[in-house]
Amino acid sequence: MTTEIIIAVVLTMMGAVLLLVCGALVEVFRQLSDIRERLDLDDRPLPLTLSSADMTAADLALPAAVERLAEAIVVVLSRKCATCLAIAQSFAAGAPETAWFLLQVPTDDLEGSADMLSGCRDRVVVDVDSQISKVAGINVVPSVLTLRWGRVDRAQAVSSVRQVMSLIPTVRPLGRGLPDVPDNQISEVAYAHDRNTR
Repeated sequence: MTTEIIIAVVLTMMGAVLLLVCGALVEVFRQLSDIRERLDLDDRPLPLTLSSADMTAADLALPAAVERLAEAIVVVLSRKCATCLAIAQSFAAGAPETAWFLLQVPTDDLEGSADMLSGCRDRVVVDVDSQISKVAGINVVPSVLTLRWGRVDRAQAVSSVRQVMSLIPTVRPLGRGLPDVPDNQISEVAYAHDRNTR
């Protein structure tokens, strides 16, 4: 009987210690949250305003293939920006079909401009002297434009590879029903749907 009392006391003490440690851990996370809030360390993309609210893929000199994607991103990069180079390096081996790149390059540095994105060279649009960016009103690099059916839905400034990766659209199968698409593209989606369900 003495052993049972000792075990009960030890378990009660361990439970009390565990409760105390859990309480301390909750307090630590609350304080970290307060610190992040006070120092404005929120690691989310920041919204940007563009020159036009009705911008299309054609305005960004992107090929017509982008207009047929339900959702795509355009990552705006510069060769003069260290964060941009880190983002480009993360895509050096390739990128999903829904990721496109607008690379700002000065006229005197055109040679080998797309080499930093060699794995997805077919989805790089070279923006000579930032002419496309100026028309679009993109003053911040790196930034990401999200397009839905070829129309710019939103623009965001990013500060890390992780933020860019979080904005890449996932591939969604067409399944049995047709997705919501603009009227001018229903025939193309219906054709793809019919072809995929055979």
